[in-house]
Amino acid sequence: MKMSTETRLGISSIVFSFVLPLLLFGSLVTPTCAVLSSVSLPGSAQGTSVLQELLDGPLKGYDLFIFDDTHSSSIYWNELQTLGSAVIQTSAVDFDATKFPLTTYSGKNFSVIWLIDSDNIRIDRLVEKPFLWCPKKLVVLSLSADITLSKLINSRAIQCSKFVVIITPGKTSQYSLIYTTFPLQGNALKLLGRWNLQNFMNEELFFIDRFTTFSGSVLRLAAFCDDYPLLYPGHNGTCIGSNLDTLDIVKSHLNFTYTFELKPFDSKWGSNENGTWTGMFAELASNEKKLSVNYLTVVLDRYNAFDSTYPYKTEAFAFMARLPKPLPKWKSVLYPFARSTWISIGIVTLLVSVIFPILTRIEVAGALVAQSMNLSTFGVGEWRRVWMAVWYMGCIVFITGYNGNLIAFLTVPLYPVRIETIKQLAESPLRITMQDYGEFVPEALKISTDQAMRSLGNKLDLFPLDHDYEPGVEMVVKNGTHALIETYSYLMKVRIKYNVTQDTYILKEQVYSGHLAWFLPKYTPYTETISSTLHRLVEAGIVGKLFRDHF
Repeated sequence: MKMSTETRLGISSIVFSFVLPLLLFGSLVTPTCAVLSSVSLPGSAQGTSVLQELLDGPLKGYDLFIFDDTHSSSIYWNELQTLGSAVIQTSAVDFDATKFPLTTYSGKNFSVIWLIDSDNIRIDRLVEKPFLWCPKKLVVLSLSADITLSKLINSRAIQCSKFVVIITPGKTSQYSLIYTTFPLQGNALKLLGRWNLQNFMNEELFFIDRFTTFSGSVLRLAAFCDDYPLLYPGHNGTCIGSNLDTLDIVKSHLNFTYTFELKPFDSKWGSNENGTWTGMFAELASNEKKLSVNYLTVVLDRYNAFDSTYPYKTEAFAFMARLPKPLPKWKSVLYPFARSTWISIGIVTLLVSVIFPILTRIEVAGALVAQSMNLSTFGVGEWRRVWMAVWYMGCIVFITGYNGNLIAFLTVPLYPVRIETIKQLAESPLRITMQDYGEFVPEALKISTDQAMRSLGNKLDLFPLDHDYEPGVEMVVKNGTHALIETYSYLMKVRIKYNVTQDTYILKEQVYSGHLAWFLPKYTPYTETISSTLHRLVEAGIVGKLFRDHF
């Protein structure tokens, strides 16, 4: 029996009106089920099966970002589900790098799944800056056996990830193969085996650390060999220092070597000048150099622009000033007592010189020294005799104390009160000076919210780098017009080198105490490996021992 067009339309309307509420109700009663997409795309079910096994196995419980870089996807999205996880899914067509800053999703239990089906990798063209695409854990799922793996592993998209897994269909079998790559071994590709959920159920077996060894790689250092005691010139044009000694231990453990020049290309230390990095940081920013072990503190702009290890030492910038000249020797007769004491003694002496003749007339002194006296006045001035006894006793104490203090002041030279605080230095006529090697301190002083430090910044004089520290030492020691600011350790070296330890001193108060760390280019995948090795040496006391050995 044939149904009319109206009948068929009526049945369709009834079915639609019945099924739609069920679908809506089903979505409400399964809130923990995150369906990636409701669109079923044509193609093989192999990619769907592998992806589902990943979600049920090593990536179970992970928050996921799934990037579909395929040209004709073979994934049945409506069949894929993950429980209790947050999932973001997008395609190369819809991808907006500014809306997906993957550094936000770089936690321990977060992974990126990257779907590809050809050598035409679009992510390299879509992402221009590393911070927009640099997942810590990356799974590359190929839906085609014709992918050129050598081209894939050289893609920028996998260079900055610490953990990379590549799954691709086998060309001669129905099994999928799982690989990883080792960038420091010439991007060597290692086959981990056939994909099998039972073999890779454990995430430790799935995500292999690619940087447990550096396999003899050569790292280029951004260095400045004028940073005592961390790096400084040795004999025969070599560079030595405590941080190089530490780096030698790290390189032996991780199996790498290093090379470096004695100073950066622009002979500057490194700072951010109008948005452009200079010195050692410029070499790191361009990825020309891979590591810097100089005296570099962790500050906000450096932290945002580069990777850094865990801090290995804390140090600050100190001020070196000239010792005040000793006070004249002839003034030593006045030093035993303070000014207020001398004034008090003078007033008392003046009063006694007036009162004493009066007391003498009534022969109080004669009674004290058993001399003859007029008995007619006996008993009239007993209080005067007591007063004279106290006066004589005070004179004895005064003379004894004066003689003792006078010997001490005649033996040891006396200096004026020294400047010891930042406030005293700012209020003094002394200016400050510093070598112009691109450090952040001059600018930081000028914009400081502290009035004393801002005052120092306004009277800061820089001297050029090519004169070493002779101009600074001359301004401090010979002219006595400046105080030299530099890191505490380096100031100790300057005092020894120029033989001014007897003529100068270090102020007690210091500025910009900071944590020292080694710096690497941003999103370097082996930063954690170097950092953990360095931190073990810190905890063992080896870094401190090597530092002290160079004094």
